[in-house]
Amino acid sequence: MPLSLIKKIKPGALLGRWYLTETVVQLQAQANLTAQIEIPATITHEKRKAEWIASRIVAYQMLQHFTPVSHSLLNHDTGQPYFVESPYHISISHTKDHVAVLISTADSVGIDIERVQSKVSRIQDKFLNQQEKLAIGNDLVKLTIAWSAKETLYKLYGKKNLIFNQNLILQPFDTSKFGEIEAFIRTPTLLQKYKVFFEVEDDTVLTYCFGNEYLP
Repeated sequence: MPLSLIKKIKPGALLGRWYLTETVVQLQAQANLTAQIEIPATITHEKRKAEWIASRIVAYQMLQHFTPVSHSLLNHDTGQPYFVESPYHISISHTKDHVAVLISTADSVGIDIERVQSKVSRIQDKFLNQQEKLAIGNDLVKLTIAWSAKETLYKLYGKKNLIFNQNLILQPFDTSKFGEIEAFIRTPTLLQKYKVFFEVEDDTVLTYCFGNEYLP
């Protein structure tokens, strides 16, 4: 199916989502109409190739809402995507058959999309501290929201030296279709509070945040 959604979530910020059913060949044909998209040699699985191409198609289509100027989309050494010689901030995520992209004109962004799966319960010690585990319990949706929220904060921070169950802190939150979480990035040199927004749709969780929406 084509691009599922591009929506304005606040002034200067767009969120794009795509439920992916196309093959790599179909996506490459569509990509040729949008921009030159190269697949890294490290990506060999067909599904991952499809997600890579689709995320770039979405990103370039969203960029056209802000500017007619074409900017190449590359990745930093940390893996973070960026538009070359551009003021626009971008974050990309994909999971099985789902792609999500967030672009902002104002500040750094982070986005993550996850499928609700039982494996998140088995790895919770890796990303939750003791207080978070007590607050969340064994609710798979809530665990997935927490995992995704911390992935989003990690992307927003943009550096690799964060330990999820120590440096990324979530305040208790209620599960709903739409919501927000008060969250902290805490390091020896930083203590910053943010709002992480989440959306739950069927078996998929989406989270995102903005660098300029920190809380006092």
